[in-house]
Amino acid sequence: MNILKRKSFWLIIIIFFYLIFTSVYIVQQYETVVVTQFGKPVDVIEKAGLKLKLPYPFQKLYVYDLRINTLDPLASELLTKDKKNLLIDTFVCWRIKNPIKFLQTVIDESGAVARLSDLVLSDIGASFGKTPLDFILSVNNEKIKTEELEKSIKDRIDLLAQKQIGVEIVTFRIKRINYPEQNKRSVFERMVAERERIATQFRSEGEEEAMKIRSNADREKAKILSETKREAEIIRGKADAEATRLYANAFKKYPKFYKFIRTLEAYKKILSKNSVIVIPSDSVLLKYLNNPEVE
Repeated sequence: MNILKRKSFWLIIIIFFYLIFTSVYIVQQYETVVVTQFGKPVDVIEKAGLKLKLPYPFQKLYVYDLRINTLDPLASELLTKDKKNLLIDTFVCWRIKNPIKFLQTVIDESGAVARLSDLVLSDIGASFGKTPLDFILSVNNEKIKTEELEKSIKDRIDLLAQKQIGVEIVTFRIKRINYPEQNKRSVFERMVAERERIATQFRSEGEEEAMKIRSNADREKAKILSETKREAEIIRGKADAEATRLYANAFKKYPKFYKFIRTLEAYKKILSKNSVIVIPSDSVLLKYLNNPEVE
């Protein structure tokens, strides 16, 4: 009897601890707990603290982390609208928004990752298939529409993810856009040709601008020279007039001396070291050569 009592006592202790361990649980600040009863969700616990439930197998717990998770799917080779192959690498940040929907559809994180990967791949394939290459990769930054493309993809997969599996898409980003190895050479050649075209355009525009500048400079030069010549002619005319006036005054005051000076100037112009001149002996020009004395 004593042995039977001791066995019963230990059995009661085991059952007691079993009930305690399967009925008491703790909810963390960053967790939500779905309580199921015979496989059917009956309660969602979102407030942190010590909680109670019916022991297993009557009730079972599904604990979900409400913090943001990251999905980094493999890069996918996709076609653009103009049939260009691209290698697209993306990442997604997500978190559980509807725990019951999440439990009923994907159960755990691995199931959610698989479903989200399918949603992302399907949507980016459709989106890039409607988008020309110039809107994704271009030397003209104004043409690139990757930000708009990211936002539209994020909005669509967020709507589907919330509706289908109870998951909210916090962020969707395109990490890298590249060309498959077999297409890189042709793409690089195209980029070089595009750069050469732009360089030629810049050179042409530069030459046109240089011609305009040279033309304006030549016009300005001609204008300045014309004004300078006009001013020089005015100054020269004034100087000649003044010289004529001085000559006239000198001629009036000292006509013989003026005549003598003018004759010497004439000698200077017409006579040189080896000059030979033939003039009549009674020429006025020989007057001072024959008789140097001034009258």
